[in-house]
Amino acid sequence: MAKDIITGLAFGLNMLEWTTIQRNKGGLEKTGSGEIAVVDGEISGECRELKGEIACSVASDQVLMRVIELPDVEADELRSMVELQVDKFSPFPIENMVVSYEVLEKREANCLVLTAAVKTDVIDAIGDKLKNSGVQTERIDVDIMGWLRLLRDEGRILAKGRQVVIVINAAPVIVVLQDGAPIVFRSLSAGDDMPRDDLLMEIAGEVGYTIMSLELEHGVAESISIEVYSDDDVSGDFIEEIKRECGCDVQVESLKTLPSLSEGLARRSADEDRGMLDMTPLSWRLAETSRQSRKKVISIAASLAVVWVLMVAGFQGYIFYQEKVLEDLLAEQTHWKAPADEVREMASRIRIIRQYMDRSDSALECLREVTTLLPVSGIELSRFNYKKGESLVLSGEASARSIVVGFHENLNKTKIFAQVVPGDIKFLRGKYKFSFVLYFPGGEK
Repeated sequence: MAKDIITGLAFGLNMLEWTTIQRNKGGLEKTGSGEIAVVDGEISGECRELKGEIACSVASDQVLMRVIELPDVEADELRSMVELQVDKFSPFPIENMVVSYEVLEKREANCLVLTAAVKTDVIDAIGDKLKNSGVQTERIDVDIMGWLRLLRDEGRILAKGRQVVIVINAAPVIVVLQDGAPIVFRSLSAGDDMPRDDLLMEIAGEVGYTIMSLELEHGVAESISIEVYSDDDVSGDFIEEIKRECGCDVQVESLKTLPSLSEGLARRSADEDRGMLDMTPLSWRLAETSRQSRKKVISIAASLAVVWVLMVAGFQGYIFYQEKVLEDLLAEQTHWKAPADEVREMASRIRIIRQYMDRSDSALECLREVTTLLPVSGIELSRFNYKKGESLVLSGEASARSIVVGFHENLNKTKIFAQVVPGDIKFLRGKYKFSFVLYFPGGEK
């Protein structure tokens, strides 16, 4: 019954918070909780009360988190897709990162996936700190996911509409949910030397920027709900700044009205469906597996030696055969190389000729289309960069952000372009600077 007992761990300021829950017929029952002192980064208290499967967390500001939409495929294939996406947006080499994912929602043939990546040395530091106190963790979660679990269990996640949840503690996080599913995670690093009022103003500005970006990507929401959960009081200026940025009311709650973060982590680990984030490095799992299988390896070593000799003999024969096959294939390749090159060159010329004979997406036609879609007033184009068969780059300035959003919606209706990718909207010198990249069919991003 060891796995029916789960203990969640969460590092706080000079302490390690823990909560133990037990799975029974009635659901999940909290059986214990407490705090263990942490002095100079080392756990100095007794850890003997920690029971069952151990799950701890890493701070959100240490983790790169993105929500992306991917095809609904098998787990192995989905993991490969996630690693490819992380390699694109991560500033660090992926071989130095721990990558994990969690399927947030399934949508017909696609699924909404939360990807997370953290530097391996950050996780190793957590593991070393726990191992020095005799604690072996089986799972590493991200702290914001524990808070979201608590909010969902408390009925504070809206099933419909766009909801912005701001959690302000050691690592402030902004989460935007659409119809109950997270679509954006933004973490801020709260430096020790940053005054709290400055941090709150930075959070307010980030909320405004996030909502503006979402409106460009997902469209304007009919209504927005904003909830702030803070470990301390927040100033009225902070609330007014969010209202100014977002144009909606803000509800403020104390994190103390929720169960502890460690309980949220424990609840997540107790779920029957374990298809969730786990930032435990593969090397840890391999090391544990190696320790468990060492005796078995020794007992079958003699048998493997005999098998190895047979395999080497067979492998050498196989190599000889493959070398002969390869030699024949290379000869055939040499024979057909010149004719194949001629056919490829001819096909390339035909494609180029067809492309330049087709005037339906010429620069003049594109200019006519863009001019037709421009709003009547309030907007000026400053750049029209046309690349035949590839893309069209537009940039300019507008007197209001709503004009830019309307122009974006108009561009999405055109049949000339296959994809419209908006850039950032920046407010400079009384004007809203904007840019769009419009891709022709076959040249999509």
